[in-house]
Amino acid sequence: RNFATSVVFMAVTGVLLLAGLALLPPLLQNMYGYSVLQSGFLTAPRGLGTLFSMLIAGRMTGKMDARILVGIGVILMGYSLHMMTGFAIDQPSRPVIMSGIVQGLGLGLIFVPLQTLAFETLAARFRTTGAALLNLSRNIGGSIGISVVSTELVRLTQVSHADMAAQITQQTIPTADPTLLQTVAPVAGPTALAFINGLITTQALFIAYLDDFKMMMIITFAILPLLLFMKRGSKSDETPMVHMD
Repeated sequence: RNFATSVVFMAVTGVLLLAGLALLPPLLQNMYGYSVLQSGFLTAPRGLGTLFSMLIAGRMTGKMDARILVGIGVILMGYSLHMMTGFAIDQPSRPVIMSGIVQGLGLGLIFVPLQTLAFETLAARFRTTGAALLNLSRNIGGSIGISVVSTELVRLTQVSHADMAAQITQQTIPTADPTLLQTVAPVAGPTALAFINGLITTQALFIAYLDDFKMMMIITFAILPLLLFMKRGSKSDETPMVHMD
């Protein structure tokens, strides 16, 4: 039961890990104008947070219930995604860095204790196969996650664009202040409409990113009750092996 639940957890962790990496760099480059190198520097703190929390989790796993560590990790992951849903299109880099650190801390607290829980009640002869299945579930979850968030990004962009474009009509534009209209669209005719459409498309894409982060946050908190199905293994002299690739 522990191993089966851990497989589900690992698949969802793969979704959050790889899908997040698939969304964040394009967001930083397309919406905020960061270069590829700058985007890499902004996402690097997540790795530092993971490294730090893995060191802590390795020391704490034998001293406290691993389920508590996994639960804390899931909560941190969900909170980091909640922070990302509050991104603004004109914000500085600080919120990106802080959410990355929190997410990294959560990932580290999930990986090590989760693998300990998975192998704690698994017979030694099945551990090699179990390690392969855990890594496979993470990779499959990541692949599915990237596909889902990419598809949702396109769909949500179209939905948001349709909602906002419905407010830009011949009835609303002429009633605007001419000075304000000239500031927003400094050219006339069809070119002005194309300019406004470009602004709407940019806003719709940004809203779609935030909606994707919200969806990932909901998925994260939804798996938290699965910890209730896991149990601590019996105390023995044989320490469960933790397999990491």
